[in-house]
Amino acid sequence: QETFKLLPPTVVPTETGLMVRFRFQPVGDTPLPKELTLVVRVPGDSAATIQHLRPAAEEGYGQLTHMVGPGGRLGLVEGIPSDVSALEFELVVTGPVKATLRGSEGIRDFELDISPDGCSVRQL
Repeated sequence: QETFKLLPPTVVPTETGLMVRFRFQPVGDTPLPKELTLVVRVPGDSAATIQHLRPAAEEGYGQLTHMVGPGGRLGLVEGIPSDVSALEFELVVTGPVKATLRGSEGIRDFELDISPDGCSVRQL
């Protein structure tokens, strides 16, 4: 069941690639998750890689971990969000790519089609 809705992402070109900002909004009076996990993957055959994935407001988390795997194919965020503003994230990729986004309970799986012109979202 989807208890956190993905709002339309924005894309901003950077010196080294594309930064996607995306945010989840609680549906109704859904409480914040006790712990949040977010995993982003890019295909192994893609020329683009993940440069970083992190919460937009890192101070909104307790026990925060965020990392990008050595090959740039996998990004992970885990932590305990303290308020709803903590549900906004920044993903930086080196170029246009279709990335899959999977989250912990309440967050549906999505495909983000990232390009310099924007980001379209397809539910998986």
